[in-house]
Amino acid sequence: MQVKFAHNVIFFLKSGLIAAGKSYTLCMDILDLISKYLNYLRFQKKYSPHTLRSYISDFQQILQWKNFGNLELKNKQFGEEYLFTYFTSKKLTISEEELPKFFKSQITKLPTSKSSTRQRKVAAIKSYLNWLYQERFTERKLSLLFTLPKAKEKIPNFLSVDEILAILNYLNSPTAKKDLKNANKNTLFLLLYGGGLRVSEACNLKPKDIKSNSIRVLGKGNKERMVALPEFVFKKIGPIDNSKKYIWGDTPLNTRIAYNYIHQVGISACLLKSLHPHALRHSFATHMLADGCDLRVLQEALGHSSLQTTQKYLHLDLQKLSENLDRLSPINKVVK
Repeated sequence: MQVKFAHNVIFFLKSGLIAAGKSYTLCMDILDLISKYLNYLRFQKKYSPHTLRSYISDFQQILQWKNFGNLELKNKQFGEEYLFTYFTSKKLTISEEELPKFFKSQITKLPTSKSSTRQRKVAAIKSYLNWLYQERFTERKLSLLFTLPKAKEKIPNFLSVDEILAILNYLNSPTAKKDLKNANKNTLFLLLYGGGLRVSEACNLKPKDIKSNSIRVLGKGNKERMVALPEFVFKKIGPIDNSKKYIWGDTPLNTRIAYNYIHQVGISACLLKSLHPHALRHSFATHMLADGCDLRVLQEALGHSSLQTTQKYLHLDLQKLSENLDRLSPINKVVK
């Protein structure tokens, strides 16, 4: 059976629960419940297509479908042909008591060595287990029994001010202006760094979203926010064609093309490290905090639902820290 992603269901696997009779030996068809959970995220939580793809990818890797059935994924453009085909009648039935152990075992089998990748999958599992309890598929909150070591905090990848200036100099150079795609690259760079937008937010901007000194952004979870942009950014972007549905044309800018634009800009500007869109958002946050921006204001600008997410940018650069230590440390007064 083939099911179109954007219409009725997100993920067709199987249907039915198998009750073993006793309350604490309840057995569940995990494939069916994941199907229901993904539908819940799609239709009730209104998660974005990008977020839904991430959840689907996480569960594919966690469950290692080849061990439980032959699941073929045909991944094409979302909203048109995003099809899932399930070819077997095999069920994956696990008791409530064994479910946390099962997921922990699957996580430890993952080939990836990146702790951040593992933690994202852990978060997906815990969210799923919370949903099982919320919908009364389990009698206990199994997410409390599912624990793994926390990932080490990593300093976000960000650019120095000099590197940002190098990119701007390149985008304004005669060489760059010969590139027919330079206007889009310039606009994308200014939105990502000038406003701290996520790449998906920038790719889906419409002319009607742009006001005189701010833009309306549709962020994660379909949450709207207003983002102020420097006057310089508006001048550089120039007049917007209001006859088009999106600022890029009749369709949104594909995120893969956006990644490629920014990557190529980094190469052309002779940066020593690979550049990606999220590094520009990190750079925006880092530079704003370094210049004294209030953490709460930055939280609103970035569209973070939790202040804890914003706090990871409190690393500041070493040069700024050194300057503050020289100015404020009591040890300097003792030496003098």
